[in-house]
Amino acid sequence: MLGEQGYFGLALWLAINLIGLVRMEVVRRRYRDPDGAFAWAGPLAAALQSGHIVYLLGAAFIAIAFQPFIYMLIGAQIGLDTYLARKRSEESFRPMRRATPAASA
Repeated sequence: MLGEQGYFGLALWLAINLIGLVRMEVVRRRYRDPDGAFAWAGPLAAALQSGHIVYLLGAAFIAIAFQPFIYMLIGAQIGLDTYLARKRSEESFRPMRRATPAASA
């Protein structure tokens, strides 16, 4: 990446990959309860994280930075994280209650 895109491109590529790994670790730890409503999310996050690590290890030896697989993997990670964040916000949503009008004397 450094030879093709320079330091800025390398920093951007590394940031995208590291943020993806960190977010999957957060999701994996948050949904590790096997009896929860989203029991499938923890193992899926672990699988996406493992696939990402395997890709990065392979990328250390072969120039595969622009292969479409990594972008599909990152897209799946973003989709999972966004879906779970939306479901989590729906569960915690409480609409504002209407104020009762004060009784006039």
